[in-house]
Amino acid sequence: MNNGEALPEISRLLESGADFSTKADALWRLALVHFTVTEDLNQALGALGLAFNLAATGAGFNLPEALMWRSNAYFYAGNLVRAGADADRLLEISKTLSPHTRQHAMGTKARVLLGSGDWPAVIEQANALRSLVREYPDDSFCLIGASGVGDGATADVLEGRSASEDLDALMLRMIPESSAIRAATLLVSHAMSSGELAEDDAHRAYARETPIFDRQSVWDLIEMYWAIAHVVRGRWADLELFIPRLDGRAARGAKLAGALASALREEAAAAHGGPTPKHEMLRALGYHGISQLVSYRAH
Repeated sequence: MNNGEALPEISRLLESGADFSTKADALWRLALVHFTVTEDLNQALGALGLAFNLAATGAGFNLPEALMWRSNAYFYAGNLVRAGADADRLLEISKTLSPHTRQHAMGTKARVLLGSGDWPAVIEQANALRSLVREYPDDSFCLIGASGVGDGATADVLEGRSASEDLDALMLRMIPESSAIRAATLLVSHAMSSGELAEDDAHRAYARETPIFDRQSVWDLIEMYWAIAHVVRGRWADLELFIPRLDGRAARGAKLAGALASALREEAAAAHGGPTPKHEMLRALGYHGISQLVSYRAH
């Protein structure tokens, strides 16, 4: 997933009308290449849509994984309703599957709930993830479940609660081999609570040269965590450099990126004497939680 050398060849095959009836699994994996290489959500959703259409006709593919990635794609594409529907379906089918897949479902659902601003429900998913890790001490986990725990820590701050005492230990248990992902996952909650940020590690989690297993950007497709961390700390100079990247992603199908860029511009203007931010684009899409986070200021 770190290079896109095969993309032109795949595009030619898709345009040729070749028979992809046995390639549904490969198509949703193609979507991951678009997430990580082209950052083109339109192309990613197109590949995912074709994979699901083929699956509906009987083609085999990994449904739980595909649901997880499509929910995440819809989340950044600005469609919380569809993101939530895929997350709910994944939660339901994961009940009889492995702990690893169950943590995928919980982390995916937590992300959708964070977007809408249902903070008690985000915390509920984070607590469910804690219980799952305790119940299966020998199983492996990953950044998806860890992000749900991190989103829960963010919700704790907004609800006026202290961070859980086991937070750092839980992150180390879930992501033992990647300090970069651990730092990125806790970026928002630490920024909001004026905690110490491991910024070098967190930046590494978004660098293109970083190996895929160390990259938070696989899940945080638009660097949303960094955008929120900058604004809650009033890092206006950093945001001035960051916002154009969001605009570029918006042009490639990430409506959330465009709405977030608009809200960040409003916040920066207000900090320099401008009008009170309204975040109309975020709120029109239903991202009331992201609006609340962007309005928050670390003390």
